[in-house]
Amino acid sequence: MAEQEKQLKQQLNQAIELADQQLAAAKDNQWEHVAALEQKRQAVIKRCFSNDVPDSLAKLVKLGVETLQRQEAELLKLAESSHQEASQAIKQRNKGSQASAAYQKQR
Repeated sequence: MAEQEKQLKQQLNQAIELADQQLAAAKDNQWEHVAALEQKRQAVIKRCFSNDVPDSLAKLVKLGVETLQRQEAELLKLAESSHQEASQAIKQRNKGSQASAAYQKQR
């Protein structure tokens, strides 16, 4: 039991650390790195729950899952913000292209 608890704690901490790394990468607009970290994080989470969680570890797991959910919510906000910024940049570029095309037609 003590070994399972130790292993579960390590895996949850690893998943939380990977999520922290994802958040840092997202803040730097390194979305490919975020995606690579997500694959690793999902593998760790899958290992966490590959066996039944004993009742004695339920509180630990609940806290870990709540932390991961908060991190995921923050990551989603960052992704949505980045998407909106990219969308605005594309719209601005398209306006510039349209203006240039209109100018070329008038010449």
